[in-house]
Amino acid sequence: MGAGAVGRIAALAAAVMLAVMMWVTAWAGPAAAKTRNPCKVLKASEIAAEFDGASVADPQPGLKTAVSAGCTWEVAATAVTPDGDVTVSLMTTGAKPAYAGMKKMDGIETVSGRSRTLYMPSTGALMTLDGSTLITVQGVFLEGPPIRQVDVRDRLLPLLDLAQQRV
Repeated sequence: MGAGAVGRIAALAAAVMLAVMMWVTAWAGPAAAKTRNPCKVLKASEIAAEFDGASVADPQPGLKTAVSAGCTWEVAATAVTPDGDVTVSLMTTGAKPAYAGMKKMDGIETVSGRSRTLYMPSTGALMTLDGSTLITVQGVFLEGPPIRQVDVRDRLLPLLDLAQQRV
């Protein structure tokens, strides 16, 4: 599967996740805080280190709304993982109700040993509530046929830690 197809699928998965977060926080009203730049939360070299030295493209700003902003890095295939994308999303308005709503959703798991951190295996998204910011680090890596998502949760956990330190 080519990088373009993986990128389109990853963009769709990120859009679905963002739509869920926006739905949960629709009542939050207009933005009260300025969204931080998610493209400055991680470095390509840090992502590469977690993905066996894979080549990582420069960050590409993603969807930006009144409540959140995202950024995506394309990650080349290695002998261990297929090519894919790592996306960081920062929700700075309505993060607490979004987190509370997601905790109740089917398909969401708590992450053992981590306070206020959730994982959605179907989208490859790790989310943590840090104060009034919901930080999401998502990895979409597909292989096949048949097409299936490769679970990269353990590779994302250190990236989520870095993101949390910088937000």
